[in-house]
Amino acid sequence: MGAPAPRAILLLSAAASLGQAYLQIAKELLPPAQTPLHPLVLGEPVSPLTPLGCGLAQNTSDDFLVYHSPGFAGGRGISIVTTPARIQRFAKVRAPSYANDFSSPPYEERAMPGKGRGLVATKTLHRGDRIFADTPILLLDAEAFGGGDDDDDDDDNQDDKEVEGVEVEEEQEDDMHSELAALAVSKLPPAMQRQFWNLHAQAGGDDAVMDRIDPNAFELQIGGDTFFGVLPEMARLNHDCRPNAVYSFDEATLTQRVHALTDIAPGEEISITYISPAQSRAERLEALRASWGFECSCSACSLPPELTALSDRRVAETDRLLERLRGEHGEHGEHGEDEQKQKPQVAEALVSLFRQERLWADAHEGWVLAARAYCAAGNYWDTLRHAHLAAEASALWGGAGSPDAVEMARLAEAPEGEACWMKAVKS
Repeated sequence: MGAPAPRAILLLSAAASLGQAYLQIAKELLPPAQTPLHPLVLGEPVSPLTPLGCGLAQNTSDDFLVYHSPGFAGGRGISIVTTPARIQRFAKVRAPSYANDFSSPPYEERAMPGKGRGLVATKTLHRGDRIFADTPILLLDAEAFGGGDDDDDDDDNQDDKEVEGVEVEEEQEDDMHSELAALAVSKLPPAMQRQFWNLHAQAGGDDAVMDRIDPNAFELQIGGDTFFGVLPEMARLNHDCRPNAVYSFDEATLTQRVHALTDIAPGEEISITYISPAQSRAERLEALRASWGFECSCSACSLPPELTALSDRRVAETDRLLERLRGEHGEHGEHGEDEQKQKPQVAEALVSLFRQERLWADAHEGWVLAARAYCAAGNYWDTLRHAHLAAEASALWGGAGSPDAVEMARLAEAPEGEACWMKAVKS
């Protein structure tokens, strides 16, 4: 391979360190074999098609019912609002033993000026450290709680009476779904009910349950369907457009894991992002106003105008370089056959921009593309360096079993054995 001995030793040492960190993450993300099985004990369902307490409607696969298990996740409990068909996928779900262990957290809850309350690190957290892992106490099927598209524009020919009838029907459905949510909360163990009622409630509402669910729920994908999950500990994490932590959801165990994206010092607030941070300042502010109703004052959004303009240009350049590296202009890109030879340099520029912008949540894709580019160029040591970084970052972002994490771990182990090896040189 022809690399000078000192450089090889340094790279191998770094690779070993990163590899050990990646294996630690992988071990944490997999539930241990000895974890006891806690299947959902389905409580008596209540159909939303009749008023609560008035008996059950015909139990069809389209009914939205309340299911609950007070023993789920070692007694934490869970309530799920979904259909009889979809509840079957939860029958064998089990939470890993480390989930919901808050006996000695590396943070404390504090009042944060202008933000309500937040979590602040009480010790140094290094990149990849698990901060906590929790399971939802509520899961609400988005088919019932997500609402549909507004089709009023297509119904201009309907008379007022028909529109009024539709509005009344939708209002009745909303009332029923609100009652289902309230019932789901009432079925939680007392400790979790207290956690729910301690959540921040949006101002101006008249539904005490939904006013807490709406600002605190996370959108989760389970079995190809969308659910809104309430995780009380996650709800304590405030937003930052340049976050220092990242979360990923494992639908097999219903566990949301929070890991440090970069080193976090004691006294520093732990933050996640509520939106895609790789946007211009104006786009970020608009997205946060529309979906979350607040004006972001993070360090990236508080830059003076001249530095904001530079930041916006760097973000736009990351989009352009990502498009170029993904080959979206064709097999050889818009620059002809030299494109393949240039890709390692393009990837390095992309990674540099991610670092400068502190877009650690998006950096995993930069390292993945850089590892592939160096593999295609036949550069062993740079492939190794970026593949280890990409494997760790992809595991933090999407879990150890995500396609990128698996591919990069394999590439870091034996670059010459992968299909990408020297592809650009041979073409």
